[in-house]
Amino acid sequence: MKNEEKILNILESMQLDIKSLKDGQATTNLRLDALEKGQTNLETGQIELHKDVADIKRDLKGVWSDIKRLDKRLTVQEKELDSLWK
Repeated sequence: MKNEEKILNILESMQLDIKSLKDGQATTNLRLDALEKGQTNLETGQIELHKDVADIKRDLKGVWSDIKRLDKRLTVQEKELDSLWK
């Protein structure tokens, strides 16, 4: 085999390797795009969850405030009933 033939074989092999690398890079880019889209969806969902948690905390504070107010009213009524029975 002549030197020119050896060089030609090496160049052809390199071209196949480069094509394979380009194909692999394209596949990797597609997968990365999908991951980035998923990441964006997750971040959007997390923002919504933070809003929901804030709403739940606010509502829970209101519920506890109502419970305390009702407890005070019941305590007053219990004292009034106790004073009637004595």
